[in-house]
Amino acid sequence: MLAAKRWWFALPVSLAAACGADESGPQSGDVSLPAQAKAPPAEEVVDHAGLRAAYVAAVQKDASPAYHLSRGAKGTISARNPAQGLSAELSPAGVRVAADARADRPFELSLEAVGCDGDLEPAAAASPEASGNRAEYRRGDVVEWYLNGPLGLEQGFDLAKRPACREQGGGSVTLSMRAEGLAPELTAEADAALLRDEAGEVILRYTDLHVTDAKGRVLPAFLSAGEGRIAIHVDDTGAIYPIVVDPIVWSESQKLLAGDAQADASLGYAVAIDADTAVIGAPDDDAKGTDSGAAYVFLRNAATNTWTQSQKLVSGDATLTAGDRFGRAVTVAGNVIAVGAPLDNASRGVVFVFQRSAFGSNFTQLQKITANDAASGDRFGSSVALSGTTLVVGSPFDDNTVGGVNAVDTGSAYVYLKGASTFVLQGSKLTAGAAAAAQDEFGTAVAISGDTIVVGAYGDDDNGSVSGSAFVFFRTGTTWSQQAKLAPPDGKANDWFGYAVAVSGDTALIAAPLALASQGKVYAYTRNAGVWAQQAQFVAMDGDGGDQFGHSVSLVVDTAVIGARYDEPSSAGSAYVFLRNAGVWAQEKKITGADLAIGDQFGHSVGVSGSWVIVGAEAHDSAASNAGAAYLFTPQNKLDNGQACQVGKDCASGFCADGVCCNTACGGAASDCQACDLAGAVGTCTPSAAGTQCRASGGACDVAEACDGTSTACPADTKVAAGTQCRASAGGCDPAEACDGASNTCPADMVAAANTVCRAAVGACDVDEICDGFTPLCPGDNLVPAGTQCRAPAGACDAAESCDGASGVCPADTKVAAGTECRGMAGACDAAEACDGASNDCPADVLASTGTVCRMAIGACDVAESCDGSTMECPADALAAAGTVCRDKAGDCDVAESCDGATNDCPEDGAAPDGTSCPEGTCQAGACEGEGGMGGGGGGGAGGAGGDGGRGGAGGSAGAGGSLPTADEGGCDCRAAGTSRGNAGSASVLGLALGLAAFVRRLRSRR
Repeated sequence: MLAAKRWWFALPVSLAAACGADESGPQSGDVSLPAQAKAPPAEEVVDHAGLRAAYVAAVQKDASPAYHLSRGAKGTISARNPAQGLSAELSPAGVRVAADARADRPFELSLEAVGCDGDLEPAAAASPEASGNRAEYRRGDVVEWYLNGPLGLEQGFDLAKRPACREQGGGSVTLSMRAEGLAPELTAEADAALLRDEAGEVILRYTDLHVTDAKGRVLPAFLSAGEGRIAIHVDDTGAIYPIVVDPIVWSESQKLLAGDAQADASLGYAVAIDADTAVIGAPDDDAKGTDSGAAYVFLRNAATNTWTQSQKLVSGDATLTAGDRFGRAVTVAGNVIAVGAPLDNASRGVVFVFQRSAFGSNFTQLQKITANDAASGDRFGSSVALSGTTLVVGSPFDDNTVGGVNAVDTGSAYVYLKGASTFVLQGSKLTAGAAAAAQDEFGTAVAISGDTIVVGAYGDDDNGSVSGSAFVFFRTGTTWSQQAKLAPPDGKANDWFGYAVAVSGDTALIAAPLALASQGKVYAYTRNAGVWAQQAQFVAMDGDGGDQFGHSVSLVVDTAVIGARYDEPSSAGSAYVFLRNAGVWAQEKKITGADLAIGDQFGHSVGVSGSWVIVGAEAHDSAASNAGAAYLFTPQNKLDNGQACQVGKDCASGFCADGVCCNTACGGAASDCQACDLAGAVGTCTPSAAGTQCRASGGACDVAEACDGTSTACPADTKVAAGTQCRASAGGCDPAEACDGASNTCPADMVAAANTVCRAAVGACDVDEICDGFTPLCPGDNLVPAGTQCRAPAGACDAAESCDGASGVCPADTKVAAGTECRGMAGACDAAEACDGASNDCPADVLASTGTVCRMAIGACDVAESCDGSTMECPADALAAAGTVCRDKAGDCDVAESCDGATNDCPEDGAAPDGTSCPEGTCQAGACEGEGGMGGGGGGGAGGAGGDGGRGGAGGSAGAGGSLPTADEGGCDCRAAGTSRGNAGSASVLGLALGLAAFVRRLRSRR
């Protein structure tokens, strides 16, 4: 960002303000500079203008399209500034600015040369180029620019680099401008130039020079003026470029003097202003005797924007005499003026009320008010304040009873309400109550705004002797009650906190002019729901001990004016303007009179109304020694009612409502049913149309309210019914939130606790999904793995079912096939059961019928067992009784065998003892032995082998004897050779018979 130098034009409509240049321009070497003042050393430079520069930049950059520039003929650019009442024309020759009401006094300013002291080069020629509300002249390394905005037509310069002459050892960086139309005059401090017209009246001020480098370091700088030029000089030693040079132009409007000025009249001891009416007290005027006092009324002519004296008020009451000090306190509201004369009647004090029928007509005395308990020395009327039809009067030296004892100078305040014709005391007088103490001087200062009164008691000793305090009272119906007692936490003895007070709406200013070694301090308090709290502390940026910053204070909405009557040089005095933006207060301007002198006490009194600031200088000498004066200022020209605005300070009325300047605060809040922008009544507060939203929803659980078209109050705030859903579920793990019926906001978004089931299983083959406690979404649907049993068998004849991995439902229940054994035999006498294919259960257990063989005989000496029909088990195994024949006799040489009663098997087959007779002979080895075979006829055959000898076939000759058998096949050792020769024929038959018998015996022995 390049360096910039800015001027702020805050010009009233009665003044001219312009920027311009000589078309020919200077030639190299022919530029002369006015006399210069010495720059302050770097270590003494304090960034007092920094806050102001930041404020200007912020406001100007946000200017509405109403401030955009337009291109005219012949390369010119035109600007209209509705907020300041200015018009401007930018051309290759320079810039010319004029106030709407003073078009005959334009001011022209143009950059003439740039360089160093004694080494200046003419500025390059350029034509203006516009974009939005900004115009630029590009002059090589220097860009001259103008920004049109609510604070005026701002001028600046961007210096891209240090001038070459500085690199060559030249003097300070210098910007030389030709100024025409108004003559510049340098102030003693060389930090400002007064711009006067031909009559010597100060029309504009060129002030607040502020220079910083790219690192934010403040650089020493000063002005020089004379011979139709203004020059800025900057010591850029050690500076990092770019640098920012930032002076400001503003205006003093008018000085007010009494038409019959008298020496020592002290005009300006007290001042008050309301709209176009100003009242100035001159308590030492001698109209009805020395220091009897007077008050002067001045009215503003809207057409010319000038103020003129319309009337001098002096009570016609015969009791007003020398020394009464009528005019020591003044106040005005609409068509009513109240003037205090606190030293009247042995200092009992009195207040005179004046009234006019309409603006422009004369004020006439309405009544004279005295305290209903007046006593000598009370000084009733030392302070007065009006708001609407309510008047409050301070009596700081009134004595009150505290704790049953009379306490002197505790002080009181009296409240009066205007009835049909006059003001009537409302309730009892206001006091500090139990907190009161002697010499508190409660009532030294009073202020009122609507139903709120603030009373100063600077003599209170709570934080030390004369540390001071202030009391806030609030009216409910017709009753006033104390709402708060204010005292700063850093208060100290002799601060005089409460010496001056002001209040506007819910904001109060309490001054402590002797704090900080009489440098002075002012405290801002704000009220919220009936509770007051400190919002800010004000001190002058250039304050010094003894200034008495806070000797006077005035407040309207977001504008505070504070007087410092002994500010240097030489107690000439000054006043300071503070503005509040978004709850933050900042010093906007320090103002002084153009012709002040030693001891003038400019700032002894202050007042503010709309766009006008009035400051009293009670010891000013311009008309006569200490005759006094008052000065009127318009730091910003304000907008008329109905014009577009952003904040109240932009409006002449002080009120910006619904985007336009309004005749009243119009409810003063967003939630009301009053509007100032309705068709046909723009700028005038009227009830809002039915259905107009007057209170937006404060949250998902708050209902927006709408006006009913008749009431100016917004309906009571209502909430959405408890249980109404205000935030839908964002997923299975995000429960929906519902309103509670009391809060505007939807409960905090919460997710379900970890392990909360967000998707229940739909069947035995599905699993529950659970939340993780962090995310609103339910996990994906998962199934039981295929093959997992999902239904156990319900009985021996029921089949188990298993999941298939695709469905969450367990397959249909199936049964074991009919005929499938479901219960095996539990014993030889138990029958097996089989499923029937329909039932889950195995049929009832049944036993084998009686007589059913359950164990077969396993030997000739074993007997079979049979079931008894009542038990599952087969009876115990039994054997044949000993002696039971188990093998019959098989032949003549065989014997029968019998069981022994111990074993299953029949004993081995035995034979008859050898030699036992048998039909064929005798038993030998179990065989009945006979003769050998006889030869058959015709050649006997061989004898049968081993008893099997055959008989030879029939024949005539005898066969050979039988041979031994080849083996003893029967195991009975029956082998015997037959006779060597059988008998023919019959011998053969006998041999066959014997052989057959032996074979039979052998078979039986094998059993």
